[in-house]
Amino acid sequence: MSNKRLALRVTRNSVVMIIAVYLVMQVFTYFRDGLILGVSGLSDLLVMTASYMLSVVIPPALVLGLILYLLALRIQRVALALERGEDVPAEELERTRKRLIGFSKVVLAENIVGFAAGYVIFVVSQGFLHQILRFDRLVVLVSNLAGGVIYASAQNALNEMAFADVRDRLGVREIGNRRRERSTTGRQIGLSAALVVYAITFIQFNVKDAVEFDKVGDDILAGVATGSIAPEDAGTAYRSLLAERLPELGARSSVGADDVPLPWERADGAVSRQQTMFIMYAAFTLCICCAVQAIVSSSLRGQLRAIANRVRDVLDGGGDLRIRLSIRAMDDLGELTELLNRLLDRFHSVARDIGRTAKRTRESSEAIDRELVKSEALARGTRETVSELETTLQSQAAATRTFVDALRSFRDGVAAADAATDDQKRFVAETSAAMEEMAASIRSISAMTERAGSLSGRLSESGDAGSAAVRDTRAAIGQIDAAAGEVLSVLTTLNKISADINLLAMNAAIEAAHAGERGQGFAVVADEVRSLAGNAAQRTRAIKELIQAMGERVENGVRQADASGAALAGLTAGLGESASISREIAAAAKEQAAGTDAVIGSITQAVKSADAVSAMMGDQARRGDEIAMALEGVLRRLESLAADASRQTREVTALEESFAAVRKQVDGNLESVGALDAEMARFSV
Repeated sequence: MSNKRLALRVTRNSVVMIIAVYLVMQVFTYFRDGLILGVSGLSDLLVMTASYMLSVVIPPALVLGLILYLLALRIQRVALALERGEDVPAEELERTRKRLIGFSKVVLAENIVGFAAGYVIFVVSQGFLHQILRFDRLVVLVSNLAGGVIYASAQNALNEMAFADVRDRLGVREIGNRRRERSTTGRQIGLSAALVVYAITFIQFNVKDAVEFDKVGDDILAGVATGSIAPEDAGTAYRSLLAERLPELGARSSVGADDVPLPWERADGAVSRQQTMFIMYAAFTLCICCAVQAIVSSSLRGQLRAIANRVRDVLDGGGDLRIRLSIRAMDDLGELTELLNRLLDRFHSVARDIGRTAKRTRESSEAIDRELVKSEALARGTRETVSELETTLQSQAAATRTFVDALRSFRDGVAAADAATDDQKRFVAETSAAMEEMAASIRSISAMTERAGSLSGRLSESGDAGSAAVRDTRAAIGQIDAAAGEVLSVLTTLNKISADINLLAMNAAIEAAHAGERGQGFAVVADEVRSLAGNAAQRTRAIKELIQAMGERVENGVRQADASGAALAGLTAGLGESASISREIAAAAKEQAAGTDAVIGSITQAVKSADAVSAMMGDQARRGDEIAMALEGVLRRLESLAADASRQTREVTALEESFAAVRKQVDGNLESVGALDAEMARFSV
C-alpha cells in the first residue's frame, strides 16, 4: 500500500469517526425527544442535526484533525523515503518510531479534550453554565470522557493498521532499552472499563430525561390529587411547568409546551416509554461496544496474524529465515515479537550451522569413501601379494626340505667314502708290512691294486658327484637368497601399506572428531583400522628381521658351500691321483718290474693321500652337518614366515571386512546428510 496519503488517511480515521458518532447520537436524540414528548414527524430532523453538528461537533473536530494531519505529515515523509528505498539516518528512524507511539497518545488526548469541549460547548449553548457541576451534568461529562477513551481506542486501532507498513519498514526488531507501553491486557481492561462506564452513564442520562419528563406529569397529578390544583386547571398547569423545564428535557427547540400532549391523554405509559428508551440506547451502546471491540480486535488480529504467518512459514518450510518480524508496539505483543525474532535468530544460526556441518560431513564422508576405495584396492593387492608370498614361502620351504634331504644323502655318501678311505689305509699298511712277501704275493697285490684302482675311480666319481651336489647346494642357497630379497621387497611394500592404512585411520579419526556425535562410529572403526595397521606393521618388521637373519645364515651357507666345493675338488683330484697310482702299481705288478723302494715310496704316498682324503672327508662331513643344520633353521624360518603370511592374509581379510563396515557407515552418513540437505533446502538461510 502506498504511503502518499498516509497523513490524510489517519486524520480521516479520527475526524470521520467523531462526526459519524455524533451524527448517529443526534439522530437517536431526535427520536428520543419525539418518544419522550409524544410528537412525531421528521420535518426538523435535518435542521436540528445540521445545526448541532456545525456548531458543536465539526469545528473542534476539524481543528483537532488539522493537528493530527500536521503530526502525521512528518511520519508520512519518512514512510515515503523508506518506500522509495532511500537511506534514512538511524536517529530519524528512532524519532519516527517515537512519533508513532506519541501519535496514539495525541489521538487519545484529542478525543478526551474534544468530547469534554463538546460537553462544555453544549452546556454553554443551552445556557446551563451555572449547572455545569451539577451531578447529573457531571454524569454527562463522565460519559463523554469515557466515549473519548473508547473512540480513541478505535481510532488508534485503525491507525495501527494504517501505520503497519511504516512500522515494518522502520525495521524495529527488538525493544531493547526503549520505554515499554501498557500491555494488551491492560489496554483491554481499560477499554472494557471505559465501555462499561460509557454504557451506564449514556443510558442513565438519556433515560433520566424521560423520568424527569414523566415526573412533571406526576407532579401535576399529585397536585390534583391533593386539591392544590383544580382538575380543569391541570392541563394549563402542566404546560406551564413543562415550558419551564422543557429546555432541560429535550433538544428539539421547534417543539413547544403546547405541542406536547397531556400525559393523561397519551396512549403509551411512562414505564413503556422508559423501557423502549432503555432498549434503544442499550442497543446503541451495544453496537458501539461491538464496533470498537471489533476494530481493536482487528488490529490485534493483524499483529497476531503477522506473527502466525511468519511462524507458519518457518514450520511449513520454504520460509526465509533471514526475515524478522517488525515490532508494532512496545507492549507484551512487542515482547512476544522480540522473543520470536530472537528465536528466529537462534534457529537461523542453528540452521546455518547444521548446513555447514552437513556440508563438512558430506565432504568428509565423500573423502573417506574415496580413501576407502583406495584402501580396499590396496587391501586386495596386499591380500593377493601376501597370498603369493605365502605360496612362494611354502614352495621355498618344500625346495629347502628337498635340498636338506639331498644334503643328508650327500653326508651319508661322504661317510661311506671316509670308511672306504680307512679301509685303504689299513690295506696299504698291510701291504707295507708284507713287502718281503710281495714277490710271492704279486698276483694278490696286483688284484688288490686293481680293486684299489676301481675303488679310487668310484671315489673319484663320488667326489665329482659331491662337487656337483655342492654346486647345486650353492645354487639353491643363492635362490633362497634371491627369494629372501623378494620377500624383503614385499615386506617393504607391506610396511608402506601399513603406514598408509595407519595414516588413513588417523585421517578418519580426525574427520570423525570433526563430525562430533555422528562421527563416533567412524572413530571406533578408525581405531580398529589403526590397531590392525599397527599389528600388521609389527608382523612385517618381525618377518623382515627373520628374513635378514636368514640372509646372514644363507651367506654363511654360501661360504661353507664354496669351501666344501673346494675340498671336494681337492678330494676328486686326490682320488684321481690314487687311481693313477693304483693303475701304475697294477701295471708294475703285472710287468714284475717294480722295485721294493719304488713300491715303498708309492705306498707311503698312498698312505698320505689316504690320510688327506680322510681329513677332507671328515671336514666335509662336519660342514655338511652345519649346512644341514643351517638349512633346517632356514626351513623352520620359512615355515614360520608362511604361517605369518597366512595370518597376515587373515588380518588383511579382516581389514577388508572393517573397510566394508566403514563403507556401510559412510553410505548411511551420506544418506542422512542428503536427507538433512533436502530438509534444509526448504529454508533460506
